[in-house]
Amino acid sequence: MPQSSLLVNKKKTHLSFSGHETFVCRYSWLKKACDAVAANPLIFRDESAIATFGVGKNMVSSISHWAKSFRIIKDTSEGFILSDLGKSIFADDGWDPYLEDQGTLWLLHWCLTSNIELATTFYYAFNKLNSIEFTKEQLISEILTFAEDHSMKVSPNTIARDIDIFIRTYVDAHHSKKIPIEDSLDCPLVELDLISECSLRGVYRFLRSEKLNLPIEIFVYALLDFHEHYFPDSNVLAFEDIVYKAGSPGLIFKIDEDALAYKLSRLEEITEGALKFDETSSLRQLYKLRNLDKNSFLSSYYS
Repeated sequence: MPQSSLLVNKKKTHLSFSGHETFVCRYSWLKKACDAVAANPLIFRDESAIATFGVGKNMVSSISHWAKSFRIIKDTSEGFILSDLGKSIFADDGWDPYLEDQGTLWLLHWCLTSNIELATTFYYAFNKLNSIEFTKEQLISEILTFAEDHSMKVSPNTIARDIDIFIRTYVDAHHSKKIPIEDSLDCPLVELDLISECSLRGVYRFLRSEKLNLPIEIFVYALLDFHEHYFPDSNVLAFEDIVYKAGSPGLIFKIDEDALAYKLSRLEEITEGALKFDETSSLRQLYKLRNLDKNSFLSSYYS
């Protein structure tokens, strides 16, 4: 079953702002990557990959990048292997191999935006950017500073290209006549309506809302994943951390406070008393009264 998807400690973290070859991830790519790796663990190191995927060398590299960034495959010294999540979703008899369920898109979004090492811009924008509205220029400036804080020098042009891909991952590109048809094919995550372009061109806005189309089981999985990584020795989570801490469901899913409190209030029933949200005092907290297997919530959702 899927393992924890959250990032490693900042001091040990490598940042990356490339690898996608300026292609956004497309609907069929993750399934194709899983099938290819299952058949040949060395496929992304083999010249036959071009024939296998029927695309050019740069696009093969992009497919590999996205499969790793979404934590669907892993690159090991012996070759590529499927992650537990990759097997569960994309096997021919898997949960959702053709991404027909929006819950899968939320799950993949969680995996991507918590992957600071391979999707640094995505992580930063959802977890570190303090403003709801932003411009490309603002994001370039902040990410350059973020990279410097991690002792990494990177070209502003590289950051700019990465931000272009970040925006196109979440914002519908079909309206733009300047983008070639082949390049305008949207990423599946556009469906989540997490970012929109404002009426003032070049200004983008995170859409913080109730997220009624986020399945509660996917939310619980993410919440337990967050708790497991950041507070492994505590059975209490502060409401503010669930909403505003980097790597939290509140930030990554962009859920507003009232909606998040409502989702937490449902957990006692959903988890049969294992999780309990207490908002009777001024300090709202979530209590974990017994251990839970986060993966069981994914199995429950897809069953």
